[in-house]
Amino acid sequence: MLLSVSLGAVVPLIATPDQAAAAPADCATLVREDVRAAALLAAECDESVEVLGERSETTQVFVDASGVGRLESAVVPQRVHRKDGTWADIDLALRPVSGGLAPVASTADMTFSGGGTGALVTWREGAATFELSWPGSLPVPRVSGATAIYDDVCRG
Repeated sequence: MLLSVSLGAVVPLIATPDQAAAAPADCATLVREDVRAAALLAAECDESVEVLGERSETTQVFVDASGVGRLESAVVPQRVHRKDGTWADIDLALRPVSGGLAPVASTADMTFSGGGTGALVTWREGAATFELSWPGSLPVPRVSGATAIYDDVCRG
């Protein structure tokens, strides 16, 4: 579920002499770090521009060409802020990593077993670690998207 709210605030778009003499804006990338820079680009490109400094896992802020701000908020995370500072869309597909399998881009730092006698799943948050184990050896899982299937482990 995505909620969009118009903030109704207008950002003053008064150009300084340096800005007025600057080369035309690059309208191919409609993202700026702060509200003022986003408002200036939005006015020049006649497009909505995202305020990158206001982005979170669940929200985005945009400024349209008239200077009106818009907040878009979701109930669940839509993107992940990676350790290197970049953003990625949520992608729970499992991929091989050192020690097992992990989602491509998730808000939870989790690793699932790649088989053997180690932990079935390890969840890390800050300095804390939570592990679930299995009493015995796990087979190498079959992976399909965001699902790891450990054949013949839990037969009832």
